[in-house]
Amino acid sequence: MDIPKSTYTTLPKQNLTAFFLLLLSTPLYAAAYAHNNAQATKVVRYAKQTPMVERNASMGSLTLMDLLNSNEVAMLPSSQEVKSPLYTACEQGDKDVLEALLKDLALDLNKPYKDASPLYIACAKGHDEIVALLLADFRVRVNQIKDNGATPLYIACHKGHRAVVALLLDDSRIEVNQAKHNGASPLLMACQKGHLALVKLLLAAAWINVNKTAEGGYTPLYMACQQGHSEVVQTLLEDNRVDVNQANKNG
Repeated sequence: MDIPKSTYTTLPKQNLTAFFLLLLSTPLYAAAYAHNNAQATKVVRYAKQTPMVERNASMGSLTLMDLLNSNEVAMLPSSQEVKSPLYTACEQGDKDVLEALLKDLALDLNKPYKDASPLYIACAKGHDEIVALLLADFRVRVNQIKDNGATPLYIACHKGHRAVVALLLDDSRIEVNQAKHNGASPLLMACQKGHLALVKLLLAAAWINVNKTAEGGYTPLYMACQQGHSEVVQTLLEDNRVDVNQANKNG
């Protein structure tokens, strides 16, 4: 189709995002449906670095490459430094954009940014609707770790996001005892932070190891006691699986 340049050069800024969405009309570029012109530009910058560009560039006299080669998007960071549209949607909690992106079966749903997966960042931010959408997609690796071994469940427990933790625990693929490289499990972190509601959820989870230790032999009960979280300690003591005599490596 032929779209004269005046179509977009005369658009007010608040309408530019909608124009990008109409022009590009693919799930990947639906991330342009963000809340400002700057976000639409980010999508175009990312698009320049992907094979998707070549598959969707034919648009008559005004091509996608016309936009990509404009001065506005000429200076691009390396691909390792760029957040993908999917990652950005998950980070910002943009459900509409994510739903559109998930329709693209060729899209990598697990591509990390600075070693955090899209699911991880959604869990860290507490975006439960985003987490639910991601968990419903079989392509998402629900236990994908960061460089330090932290999982999406771990960070949700660390941040105290109850709704997110509940969603994760309802997924049979979740490894509830998967710990960081230093041995700290999601339960240990919830106990250390004093997140009572999360501790109760985790104790009710199948296959939970209530005595799993971190480096140095520290148990969830030990960490709750050390931090003075009395309600968490009481909850742990009411669970007959908890070994109250298990000591750390110092005895």
